[in-house]
Amino acid sequence: MAISSGQNTYLILDSLNDGSKYGLEIIEYISKKSGGNYIMKKPSLYSSLTRMEKKGLISSSFWGESELGGKRHYYSITSTGKKEYESLKKNLRTYPSNQTKKKLNQSSIPLKKL
Repeated sequence: MAISSGQNTYLILDSLNDGSKYGLEIIEYISKKSGGNYIMKKPSLYSSLTRMEKKGLISSSFWGESELGGKRHYYSITSTGKKEYESLKKNLRTYPSNQTKKKLNQSSIPLKKL
C-alpha cells in the first residue's frame, strides 16, 4: 500500500494547521502523530512542498537560525490550503495504519521516537 500524493498533502497540511514548521519538524510531526507508522522520506516531503506551494496551498519563508548557522525554510498553510485540508479531512483516513508501516518500513528514514 503506497501513500498517494493526496494523502501526503493531507499529512503535510495537518502538520501545518497549528503553525509554521520547517522540513524536519514536519517529518517528526507526521511520524509522532502516526505513532511511528509512517515516516515521510525527505525527497517525498520536499517534492510535495514544492507542488503544494505552486498550487497556493502553502507559503514559505526563511527565518530562524538553525544549529548549523543558516536560516531555516519555514512553511505555513494558506487560506486555500485550509480549505483543501478540510476537504481532504472528510475523504481520507487520518494517518497510515500498522499495515502501511510494515510495507514502507524498509524504505523509510529512521527517526527517533519523540
